[in-house]
Amino acid sequence: HGPVSVAATGKGVMAVNPALAQELGSGRLFPLPAGGEHLVLSRDGIDFKCKLAAGGKLSGRGSLFLSGQRIVFVASEKSCREDFKSFEIPLRTLNAKFEQPIFGANYLAGDAVPTTDPASAPLQGRPAPFSLTFNNGGCGTFLDKFFTITDELQGSGGAEAAPAPGGQMDSNTAFVDPSDPSVVYLSQPDAAPGSETQANFVHTPHTFQSGEQVEVVILEGVGMGNWVKCTILGHDATQDTYNIHIHETRDFECVGGFAGKDVPGIQIQHLRRPIVRRPPSSCLAGWCS
Repeated sequence: HGPVSVAATGKGVMAVNPALAQELGSGRLFPLPAGGEHLVLSRDGIDFKCKLAAGGKLSGRGSLFLSGQRIVFVASEKSCREDFKSFEIPLRTLNAKFEQPIFGANYLAGDAVPTTDPASAPLQGRPAPFSLTFNNGGCGTFLDKFFTITDELQGSGGAEAAPAPGGQMDSNTAFVDPSDPSVVYLSQPDAAPGSETQANFVHTPHTFQSGEQVEVVILEGVGMGNWVKCTILGHDATQDTYNIHIHETRDFECVGGFAGKDVPGIQIQHLRRPIVRRPPSSCLAGWCS
């Protein structure tokens, strides 16, 4: 196996700010598809909210894009902060409910579950509750395709679900249901040359103190995406990074040889405080064996 990296820069964030591009002709921002990925539909007038597990909230208004692999929200109209441009929700691990309140707009709510991709560091390895509110019109077209895709995807071991065709609007897109403004893709949008962009999201929910016991994420190699224990040695104010000491462990091939060693230059988004696991109530009452 190759070496394990516990700190790296320049990696795109998986859940926050996936890569976008401008559509050729219209200039509209859309999520840049991964290899073999196909966009199924898009929907404007979406309000997005998300609570990050380690602290802080994200919100915005813009467009939703559904593919055979994920939902991507693009904050094309309004964003809570300058460096928040988009949010990616993988469908394979999604557990969500569609709510239709008597008063108010319909919305999809669930948890954005981090994948083993370590670049989903702003989620800090923990589910992040989110909501997508559909402000304009019905949701019949979206729901039909969303539940078809998630059912197929979660039952197929991760293979992308095949997109379904829709009715005619133009050569690239179609409206299917007059009451639902979702636009179905009949063919995939082309990205304008040189228009690919990926904003750098700076997630700094808290600071760490020297001597504090925390966890650091493995970014590459054996154990990628897992978190291991470490101790904060100090903060480099010039680089805004932390120096840490990786605890001794045999896990993940001794963290690729870093176990028991000091490692400098760790970015704050790759560190987290340990998750506190509470015992069952029966244990608190003294009934654990």
